[in-house]
Amino acid sequence: MQTGVTGPEAADIEAPDIETPDIETPTAALLVGALYQLAAEPDDWADFVRHLARDGGAADPDAQTLSAMVVGAEQVARSAAARAGPADTQDAVPGAMLAVLAVSDGGRRVAGNTVARRSPLARLITEPGETSLPDQLESLRQAQARVTASAASPTLVRLHVSDDPQPVFAYAMTFERLPAALRQDLGQQPRGTLAIVAHAGQTSETLGGGLTEAFGLTPAEVRLALALCGGDSLRDVAIRSGISFNTVRNQLNAIFEKVGVNRQSELVRSLTDLGQLWRRVDGGERRTRVRAPPGFAPAPRHLRLADGRGLTYRQYGAPEGRAVLVFHGGLGASLLPPGTDATARRLNLRIVAPERAGVGRSATAAGRPGEIAIQDMIAVIDHLELGGAQFLSFTSGAQFALATAAASPDLASRLLLLSPRPPMATKGAPTASPMVALQRRLRAHPWLAEAFFAVTRLRLSGAIVRQIMQASAVSRGDAAYLAAHPETYDLITLGVHEALTRTGQGTAVELASGTTVTDVAALGPLPTVTVWHGAEDAYATPAEVEAWLGPALSELTVFPDIGNYAALKHWPDALDWLAATNRG
Repeated sequence: MQTGVTGPEAADIEAPDIETPDIETPTAALLVGALYQLAAEPDDWADFVRHLARDGGAADPDAQTLSAMVVGAEQVARSAAARAGPADTQDAVPGAMLAVLAVSDGGRRVAGNTVARRSPLARLITEPGETSLPDQLESLRQAQARVTASAASPTLVRLHVSDDPQPVFAYAMTFERLPAALRQDLGQQPRGTLAIVAHAGQTSETLGGGLTEAFGLTPAEVRLALALCGGDSLRDVAIRSGISFNTVRNQLNAIFEKVGVNRQSELVRSLTDLGQLWRRVDGGERRTRVRAPPGFAPAPRHLRLADGRGLTYRQYGAPEGRAVLVFHGGLGASLLPPGTDATARRLNLRIVAPERAGVGRSATAAGRPGEIAIQDMIAVIDHLELGGAQFLSFTSGAQFALATAAASPDLASRLLLLSPRPPMATKGAPTASPMVALQRRLRAHPWLAEAFFAVTRLRLSGAIVRQIMQASAVSRGDAAYLAAHPETYDLITLGVHEALTRTGQGTAVELASGTTVTDVAALGPLPTVTVWHGAEDAYATPAEVEAWLGPALSELTVFPDIGNYAALKHWPDALDWLAATNRG
């Protein structure tokens, strides 16, 4: 992942000409700068999380300064997005990271960009117009043949530079196929010119395309190479694949021989560099909004509240079925996992999933989010005649479910809390999860939350969600679940986009204002409370959840080998649990 804005596109992005937030502490100034950096280059989200770790908070800015900061961050985000093109066009390519070489038919070195002159490729372009070095000719001819045979699709090439034991890995394609942003320093080139693109730095992207064709790796060897790039050890791969350690080691030796490297670190570095390259030469990463396919979920419905605000909800399943009221998580909305509508109909469940104030399509509201949520949920219950419904919550929605159930003894018949989140302190034990760190640190700097989610709404992409999810899958169970269920990436991306459809204010206010229910015992009588939780959950351990709920907890089920994704993994089981009383 890049650190810092690079390339001419990023250099031209400036903060808007607005009043600078009047915050005296250096820490606060750095955080505002980090926020604008995030708006310009959202791939730097990990750097932003690290900036938030700085000690020394600042007093909350006044309303005028805070408003200016939000507007400023949005303007930077819009400016950066405009420079990158519309949402369905390719991203700007950071030219400072890519070395590009043009080679004519027959191996004559034609031209190279500035980065190529500073990279190992420099020894291939020192004398433009001359024939390539003899030990490169065969590699270039093979690359030319593969490019021609693959109808100009980028293909992997390995070049051996004299006196350098580490080969240079690159992608080759016709010059016409080269993205326009990479052609600008090379001028017009005759037809038949071969473009060679190498990465000047290291990345941690997923490798894409060509391992089998370029190096002759078997499917098992490809899986091993990708697993090593993802951070697995040889022993991890052996256990997961059910084969011996010696077999895996022999596969690795075969990969070394075919790829042309001698050490595991060289293999990982080379393949991760190629992963980043693939995104760039294959047309660039697209920031297309993930849209729900037809039939994914029922259409949203709208309810007019007594104060004139609009509240949005979705209804799944049988209209006359057993009622279930859903309380979404912090970056959730009314979208439930695919297949919910059909399954709920079969189980005779009527599932209503409202969106809290300022989330999804529901209007924002002034006031304490906990009190507003209780009032709004009671209004939904009254309007849709859901009295005595089962309450189901995801993650931080548990606090709102508990508070609403405690408001009246007749509102809920029982509660099922999926992966509940107890109150989160601003500091805690060190965590390997960047999302846990982000939430803690935004709680420590609540005045940044609204601007952060404003930027997130404008600059979030499916690729960044994937990066964050992979980085946050700190438990083996979560990593294995994502590997087995890649559709989860689109599901989470879709849910986040849905939550931020109109604004990020609701999510920001909920996070910044702190907890809704600190002392569960103080709520008074509650219906039966059941908790399902992952043993490896990075946000809260089962013991922490049990301590928070205290005597209110009736039953705790802990699922082994899963963490943050326990609710998704066991969603069909949750629907069966909700329907069980219908079959009694």
